[in-house]
Amino acid sequence: MPILEDAKRTIERVTGYRRPDATDVRLLTQDRKAHLLRFKDDGETPNNSRLAMILYRSAVRLPDRFDPAAVFEDLFATNGWEDSWRDGMYDFLHFHTHTHEVLGIARGTVRAEFGGTDGKTLDLKAGDVVILPAETGHRRSKRAKTS
Repeated sequence: MPILEDAKRTIERVTGYRRPDATDVRLLTQDRKAHLLRFKDDGETPNNSRLAMILYRSAVRLPDRFDPAAVFEDLFATNGWEDSWRDGMYDFLHFHTHTHEVLGIARGTVRAEFGGTDGKTLDLKAGDVVILPAETGHRRSKRAKTS
């Protein structure tokens, strides 16, 4: 689906179709409690010993009149997070050695693992935001979601 999402992004940027303006972006964010999670180096994933991962539940409202991915792109760009990427989370453990990352769940739900083997598995849903400090391991979980 990356090709489809790239095409949608290009059309939205050129035409403005289903993209929020700056006022809309400010109104779509909601104050939420920051949940801090810290992970130790597990021998495979260094994790960040100084900075915590931050989780905001339901931090962004996603009305139907906007493309939810566009809402996150514009929100993140407004706050200095450029070069957005669309289309899910990899299902293999990875981390970024020098780059912090922000994830916005635009559609549906995902079960994700953070912090490597000794980390935490979280169920995330549309509207959630996760800020990962550099070196924090993450991946989409291969485990089935249970009720």
